[in-house]
Amino acid sequence: MKIDTPVPRISTTSIGAGQVNPAKRTEVSLVDKSASSNVQISSHLQALVNHSENIGTFDEKKVMEIKTAIAEGRFQVSTKAVTDGLIATTNDLIQSQSGTN
Repeated sequence: MKIDTPVPRISTTSIGAGQVNPAKRTEVSLVDKSASSNVQISSHLQALVNHSENIGTFDEKKVMEIKTAIAEGRFQVSTKAVTDGLIATTNDLIQSQSGTN
């Protein structure tokens, strides 16, 4: 599959001092911040957090290679990989809806 038209770039604008960013939500706290709470994270969750910090979110080099391939028109979509992923996701959704894992 070849993409004939390039993907347009999104321009960004900076917001100066005193300006309001319309994309930024304003959050209102209804909690008394002077009250203190003690929260404990389970050891399993802490291990997951530590593991995710060590592996990173994504492979930046791989992403750049894919972007370059798309821009040059040589990126090929594997219909088998897309189909396999779609079937796996569908099976996961069906299992989660039926309560079996």
